[in-house]
Amino acid sequence: MNLIKYCLKILLACFLVILTSSSTYANNEEIIDSTVYYIEKNSYFYEDSAFAKIFASAINSINAFSDEVFIRILNTPNENLEIEVKVDNTNEHIVLKKNRNLIDVGKNLNTIITLLEEKDIANHKNNLLAYHVANAVLQEIDEYSSIIEPDDLNQFLVETKGSFGGIGIVVGIRDEKLTIISPIEGTPASKAGINANDVIRRIESNSADGITLERAIQLLRGEKGTGTTLYIERENAEDLIKFDIIRDIINIESISSKILENNIGYIKIKSFQSNTFEQFQEAFSSLRGGGILSLILDLRGNPGGLFDQALQISNIFLKNKLIVSTKGKKSNMNRPFFTAAAPIKKFTGPIIVLVDRGSASASEIVAGALKNNKRCLIIGETTFGKGTVQEVYEQNDGSAIKLTIAEYLSPKNYQVHLNGIRPDINFVSADFKNGKLLFDKEATEELLKPGLSRKPYIIYSPGENTAEEDELIEFSQAILNSDYMKKFSFNGNTDNFLSLMENELSIMARNITKSLTSKIDNFKIKNNSGANTNYKELGLKINPEIILDSGKTKSIVAEIKNNSKEKFSNLVLVTNSENTFLNNKYFFVGTLKGKENKRFKMELVIPSWAEDSSDIIQFALSNLSFDDPLRPRLTSIKEVSSDIKIKRPEFIFPKFAYRIVPKNNLDENVELGLEIQLKKIQNNCDECYIKILTRDKNLIIKDKNHKINSLDKKDVTVNSNLLLEKNLYSDFINFTIRFHDEVSHSFFDKEISIPFEEINSFVKFQEAVNYRFTGEKIVFSDPSNNAIVLGTITHGNLVDAIGETINFLLVATEDKRLYWAPKSTTFKVSQDEKGSFVKSKIIGQYEEPPSINIETQFSEGNNKIEIKSSVEDATNLKNINYFINEKKFRLVSQKRKSIKESFRVELGPGRNKLSVVAIDAKNIKTFKNFFITNHEE
Repeated sequence: MNLIKYCLKILLACFLVILTSSSTYANNEEIIDSTVYYIEKNSYFYEDSAFAKIFASAINSINAFSDEVFIRILNTPNENLEIEVKVDNTNEHIVLKKNRNLIDVGKNLNTIITLLEEKDIANHKNNLLAYHVANAVLQEIDEYSSIIEPDDLNQFLVETKGSFGGIGIVVGIRDEKLTIISPIEGTPASKAGINANDVIRRIESNSADGITLERAIQLLRGEKGTGTTLYIERENAEDLIKFDIIRDIINIESISSKILENNIGYIKIKSFQSNTFEQFQEAFSSLRGGGILSLILDLRGNPGGLFDQALQISNIFLKNKLIVSTKGKKSNMNRPFFTAAAPIKKFTGPIIVLVDRGSASASEIVAGALKNNKRCLIIGETTFGKGTVQEVYEQNDGSAIKLTIAEYLSPKNYQVHLNGIRPDINFVSADFKNGKLLFDKEATEELLKPGLSRKPYIIYSPGENTAEEDELIEFSQAILNSDYMKKFSFNGNTDNFLSLMENELSIMARNITKSLTSKIDNFKIKNNSGANTNYKELGLKINPEIILDSGKTKSIVAEIKNNSKEKFSNLVLVTNSENTFLNNKYFFVGTLKGKENKRFKMELVIPSWAEDSSDIIQFALSNLSFDDPLRPRLTSIKEVSSDIKIKRPEFIFPKFAYRIVPKNNLDENVELGLEIQLKKIQNNCDECYIKILTRDKNLIIKDKNHKINSLDKKDVTVNSNLLLEKNLYSDFINFTIRFHDEVSHSFFDKEISIPFEEINSFVKFQEAVNYRFTGEKIVFSDPSNNAIVLGTITHGNLVDAIGETINFLLVATEDKRLYWAPKSTTFKVSQDEKGSFVKSKIIGQYEEPPSINIETQFSEGNNKIEIKSSVEDATNLKNINYFINEKKFRLVSQKRKSIKESFRVELGPGRNKLSVVAIDAKNIKTFKNFFITNHEE
């Protein structure tokens, strides 16, 4: 069986082959070595000159992995590679062999990982750092190559076989964003209203920034009946859209079909599964029996599937043609796939194929084969552009390496990957609401293109697109019913057909475009503007400095002046900014009479999650012309820019405390009770949650999400239970308590790590035993070294212990509150001595996360910024990490309550993200981001 036909199951529209490696159990070195070996041997996108970039990405990943480490690559003129490794307050200078190839990169990375392992930075028992670094190496090469960690591999393999619970979306990484390729029709995601090209910003409280595809899939999958929450960024939406979705088993019916008027057949293929061609034959035979003369093949929202199914369906419509070819690093991957004899009679009638941005992978094979052989007209949107083949190499440590080994090319060597299949007639949806035209970026790019060489581009406002009313189907029917179809069959002459039908298409487009233009008051269908229109006498003035607040609407006033006697219509103000929610806004100005001065208000809605930033926004006064309905045009007239500052109100975190106590310690498992207290919740906490998070699949958490009611500013207490099987643990019980405000996306984490041996050793006393404090009079939340202080003893020193572990006592107060006291600070008291001591009174204490305050200003031109940082904590800070565009550039490790400093950092081109992560001595972590646009490019 050849390799392509062995691409058995496709996960998320990726062609996939699963192979088993014969390597031995992988340690850290073997993980990196295997990754390097397979890249050099099989990676399609790897270039030999990329090793330096790969090494830099791997170092960045180490810096991101640990809050305690900062590695700098030093610029030295000699033949060696020198790095500086900072761990807490210690600096070490390391000399390595200079990288000359990827093999050297692997050896140097192994040396660094071993060094950190010796310093006990990495959790090397689980190879976590090595997996993290190997994944960074793969991701630098292409977005679909990655490491699948042992805990994730079994689930990954289950998913490739199609037996899983989920919400019914296909996702990919596009422009470094987790993007929905397509919701699958009839699934929970589709029913909830999720669209193709939506960007996932958060999955519950987990940010999707920089997330790997495998990690995203792990978060999205789950058992039938369980819920998840997605926060979606959608173009032209004014805020993130929240979707609460209940998972289900995803079963897909591949084919639906019907006969339309005038003997036009219609087939919709929803996905390419193992039985899709069989279903297609049955449906197509039924259509032929009904006497169809032409066909509409609907691939909209089809995320792909099996390669061989796409080949077989394409084969029905082509004779003696190339369907697709593959190109890989290995010669056996370079092969064409031609048409062959078919099990049913081939169809030679006219075909129109409908596609959209949710059409990907196998869909693009079919669409590309028919388009580039000039066998059909393609109508709709440019497809997603997913044209690569992945191979999975299982390792004996339970992990796997997923590697891109090839790409496929449509006939005429057209590269589908990242380009997609472009329609012969574009249909782009738009809308008009609250004085704004809602166009996507693709429409803007097309509107700005000059000349008649552009392909037909129809902008319209879609209706409900029900089975009975669908603009693209109706448009396709009109083409197939036209008199021109009596002369053409789309066998090699689609270009001539479009040219001859231009006038009729224009009339059809004009009628469809009215679905948008009829919504706009005073819009002139024909305003006779063109390249020779004189706009020189128009002026535009907008405040050069604008301050905006997160979660609020701001009116921006534009002063538009017409110094000529001529009247201008269809004027719009279009924004352009690297800040996505300021970009691509179309405000309809309308008509400007001769000598008229107009003060025009634009309402900018700033989402509640918008973080502090300094941006640039360009306003372009433009003319929008639909004189040619097949080629609408946007002409820029005057442009001005403004500096924008966005300020987000500081979210006030509540103080908190928690306690963990054993509830049951049975032979097979341990159950722990977790109580979390919040002190006087603020009124700005309408969407606040306490969440218990873990990546430990063996730790069962009951009641892990708690919504907080802030109406009465009262103290809040929530409870959860943790269940673990004893035979699955040997070292630590790890989980995180997260406080999360979903409106502002402000959150802090308290990372908890309790030695399993400590918990497992717990013994409950038959009756309370008296102890007195001989040392520091403080009590804690759990029996570990990073527990928080729950209280101090201000009176007396006698306590009742109700149980013990190896190193801690579980003590109770008169009001039944439980605390942990180190045995090292207590001494057992006999009954005779008890009367000599006074019962203790414990005053409760609460913790709070570090506070971060950042101020920035440009220095030395516009390419550097001066940062003034102030970080404070009620206890001692542990460390502060600074990142610019996800790259760590500074680590401060000082055991102080307040750290104030100033320093400079160089900006990259465009919009830069400054991130600060502060952790205190009790491992309470908080974050702050600030965005700033580089004025000097």
